[in-house]
Amino acid sequence: MLSVKFYRVRPERLESLRSWLRELQTRRSEVIESFALEGTRSEVAFLIQAVDGPVLVWTSEAADLEVAAKEYAASTLPVDLEHRDILREALSGRIHPECLFQVFYVGFLRQPVVHTY
Repeated sequence: MLSVKFYRVRPERLESLRSWLRELQTRRSEVIESFALEGTRSEVAFLIQAVDGPVLVWTSEAADLEVAAKEYAASTLPVDLEHRDILREALSGRIHPECLFQVFYVGFLRQPVVHTY
């Protein structure tokens, strides 16, 4: 399952957020260890410079997003502890955009799963 979330970034914390996300690239083994515990397959982060300030777009793919979120929240891995602290400082709130289209193809069922909003 895929999750896409949008967050407002505090402008004064933007560079520390960028630095942290670059650092995560150098700590791949720790990130992969966290993913293994969560059941996460991949995560991708994008930054949008919106008119009213920076927006972080965070995508996650996991077999079960609820399980992944619970495991992450309970994790005591150093990389997860640091990640939570940095995001708490850098993000000022979640944005809930209107989702206009979403389809998941479940290959073994041979039919698409369509969600309408």
